[in-house]
Amino acid sequence: LRSLPVSDWIKRKWLAAQCDYAWQALTFAEEQGQTSTTQAAYRQYEQVESSSSPSVALYCGNLGCGGAARTSVLLATGLSFPVAGLYNREPAFPKYAEFLNYLQRHKVAYVEHQIPDCEVLIAWGPAPDAGELPSKLRHVIFFANAPTDACRADFYSWEHLVGSGLKVVRAAYSLDFTGPVVWNGAEPPLYSVKKLRRLMYRGRYAWEKNLYALIAACSGTDIEIDMFGEGPEEKGLWQATEKWSARGLRVHSTPCHDLWAAGYEALILPSVLEASPSVVAEAMLGKTLVIASPVGDVPAILGQDRGILAASSRFEDLRIAIAKYRDMSDAAKEQMAKKAKSFAEKYLTSSNMCRGFEHAITGAVHGESEEPAA
Repeated sequence: LRSLPVSDWIKRKWLAAQCDYAWQALTFAEEQGQTSTTQAAYRQYEQVESSSSPSVALYCGNLGCGGAARTSVLLATGLSFPVAGLYNREPAFPKYAEFLNYLQRHKVAYVEHQIPDCEVLIAWGPAPDAGELPSKLRHVIFFANAPTDACRADFYSWEHLVGSGLKVVRAAYSLDFTGPVVWNGAEPPLYSVKKLRRLMYRGRYAWEKNLYALIAACSGTDIEIDMFGEGPEEKGLWQATEKWSARGLRVHSTPCHDLWAAGYEALILPSVLEASPSVVAEAMLGKTLVIASPVGDVPAILGQDRGILAASSRFEDLRIAIAKYRDMSDAAKEQMAKKAKSFAEKYLTSSNMCRGFEHAITGAVHGESEEPAA
């Protein structure tokens, strides 16, 4: 099973839930003289599963190189339902070639010109024209990933288009939509690394990430932060670090979907707008401390000493939160990191996220009741 290009969660689910069928398939493969019995058994299982499961596709209004890209890949590779592919309606964005390579490495089918034919569509962003919808589409699972008026407008555009066939999965419980809460998940690092005793930021260079306040918080100090990402504010961030004498900040231009936070002692997320940030899940699973502003689901995730919450997104409060981190002893940091990792392993894994989406899909297709996944 280790040689198969599918997620570990699918392998575990297959072995746990399909033991009887797996044994029959393996026996049949051996009788037929198959040289690779495990792969033959998996192909048989996949055919049976796909014949009884709804086909699923992912639709993104405007997908960048950040957390949404990682979430879409985890869903495409982690759902037990057959996934027809990923469609991005507005593909022109910086680092587009790197994003396509990222999808290819994870064996995610990318469709450029039309939405893949499917019965269930997991959607981010505004709805397309009615003529663009697949002919056999029956249900839309709208992923409400930000507590904003724009996100609500996107939801209403889908509701107007598909009517009763719409279910909502919301990443932030502050939204006034009905539907299960599914926190973004991540996969733990494959190996441990020695952590740099520095802070890091990872994400898009955009206004909602509040990075100018972070630079102001570090102005005139010896705080060292590596910033990784790409986006419209990149040039302005370079200029701000020089203007405000934030010499310890290094701005790196790189796609942020493939860079782990586990190599640093702490992650900082100063955003003014978040839902359920996947980079926080990744950091906690990698025992990297998280310093963050109190937005979206972050207070619930980092509560009870699982991280350091700033009082607000203002630069003064960010500076105080960073100072609290720097004053902590190594033993206190280790205890906080262990507590955060334990929580993340229970609630913030990619398998937990996929189970939440599968529950929503099953509820949409079969009319079952929906319950929060986390």
